[in-house]
Amino acid sequence: MIDCKEAAYLVDKGQFEKLTFWKKLNLKFHSLMCDICRKYAKDSHALSHIVKHADLNTSKLSEKEKVQIKEELAK
Repeated sequence: MIDCKEAAYLVDKGQFEKLTFWKKLNLKFHSLMCDICRKYAKDSHALSHIVKHADLNTSKLSEKEKVQIKEELAK
């Protein structure tokens, strides 16, 4: 049985490449018993979907806006 750390790794890895049958099976068994990892998988997939479909072209921001964002992130 895999632990939560391994399950999170497989959830993330599975979004970028195909997992082996056994890794998918281990992840499925773990997810059946672990509510936290099941929620993590759901949230991770939702976030990936949002980022994939977001317009991340920061060149639309003014230099002033970019500086403000950097200052907020530095806090």
